[in-house]
Amino acid sequence: MTYCTSCGKALDEGARFCSGCGTTVSGQSTSFSGVVVSPPSVTRVVVVKPKRGGLLALKGLLAAIILAVIFGIATRSDNTAHAFSMVIAFGMGAAYIISNLRLWKRNSDIVEGASIGWVVAVFLLLGCLGGLMNVGSSGSSGSASSASSGTPTPSSINAKAYVLPADFFLNPVAEREPQGEIYISGTTNLPDGMQMWVVLGRKGTEEKTFISEGSFRSGPHYEKGTIPITGTQPVEFTAEFNPAWQNKTVLSLVGEGGKNLHGRLFKLKDPDVTDSEKILEATFTLSLPPISPEANAINIVKHAVLTVPGSGKSATDIEENLALYAKAGCKPINGWSASRTGTNVYNVSYDFDNGGGGEQQAIWSVNIVTKQVKYLNRYAKGFSWTPNY
Repeated sequence: MTYCTSCGKALDEGARFCSGCGTTVSGQSTSFSGVVVSPPSVTRVVVVKPKRGGLLALKGLLAAIILAVIFGIATRSDNTAHAFSMVIAFGMGAAYIISNLRLWKRNSDIVEGASIGWVVAVFLLLGCLGGLMNVGSSGSSGSASSASSGTPTPSSINAKAYVLPADFFLNPVAEREPQGEIYISGTTNLPDGMQMWVVLGRKGTEEKTFISEGSFRSGPHYEKGTIPITGTQPVEFTAEFNPAWQNKTVLSLVGEGGKNLHGRLFKLKDPDVTDSEKILEATFTLSLPPISPEANAINIVKHAVLTVPGSGKSATDIEENLALYAKAGCKPINGWSASRTGTNVYNVSYDFDNGGGGEQQAIWSVNIVTKQVKYLNRYAKGFSWTPNY
């Protein structure tokens, strides 16, 4: 066996060149006496680009702004929804930045400008906090009665150009709903967003109302424990002009204490002093719409206090009994209805869900002249009595 004198590789018989290093074979050697040259080692260099916190912050900020614009357009007519949408937009931008920064930290990535990302994330979180505060203020400026009656709250009223008129007016009218309750509505040239109390009847049922686009509508007026208010009744409007009563926009128009107001609708709160505040105090007399026989029948039943054999007299009337049952899961479905069954006699029905058992109906009979009420089925009997706790 012969070997290459250059690299020491064994040579094929008759070979003219070494298959290992390509050296020309000039002579043959039966032993290897050369130096084996090892190929040079190769070092692989990997270039790792650092993560850029500034770019991440820019992406998160732009995403929040774009979402805020989209949500803002979609909710511009509702201040509460608008404020809540800002919370979502800023929150999503902050979450995008923070989640990526934390991921890079877990992966031990090299990060440039991480502080910029954290600063922008904190800025967006502060925007969320401001949005939450606006949600709370928008929700607290309304009232349960105004929401149920469709009356606008100050937060839902857009400020419009308003000039104090030479003479103020209120034109109230009375409306009666199917179950007998009265709403006082009307028109006025008092400023939008202004809050008033409406007192109806000689027993003085009170409901709040707000002016919107020159009109108003109170919550439902109903005398507790009696049939609905009927006949000709006094209606009194009252309002004061301070931060507890009115929003900033209204006060900027009428002046603190109503100093810019004038006319027959207003009077001095304290005539004995020269710097007295002004208040709205106007009384009208309205003829209320007549109540239908069906509405009369329903309200007689609602406020009936019945005696059940073996149990005695109910501690509360049927309407209050139903409120107790509603807390236990008996929710109204279609509510109350009445149908005539004879001269002055009506069947009054209350449709409800008894807590998952489907729609059920309680039925009473009532004579609208004698006001005698009787339960006709077992549900009506159950609703007609509660113990005196």
